[in-house]
Amino acid sequence: SLPERYYLDRLIYQLAYCESRNNEKEINPHDPDTASYGLLQFKTDTFFRYNLVYGILPDLERDEVLNVIFDGEIQKKLAKEIIKDGGWGNWKNCLKKYFN
Repeated sequence: SLPERYYLDRLIYQLAYCESRNNEKEINPHDPDTASYGLLQFKTDTFFRYNLVYGILPDLERDEVLNVIFDGEIQKKLAKEIIKDGGWGNWKNCLKKYFN
């Protein structure tokens, strides 16, 4: 529905601002364990795993992730599916800021 889509788009915008200041090329090398990339600060394994689940890029191979992870539109599409499916925890720190 239109209101739901608007709310989700707004939420994604807020998350992207919190995570990267809406910078598609942002890299956080200091995240625990591995770096995070792009608008919504996906880790490569997380990006690949969720892409397998939601099929945003159905032919994506693991070794190709760094070629596409900086694409903000792909990150937003993936994040919308994750959030619609209850995967809020991937952005728990920013969501605390957004909802408080």
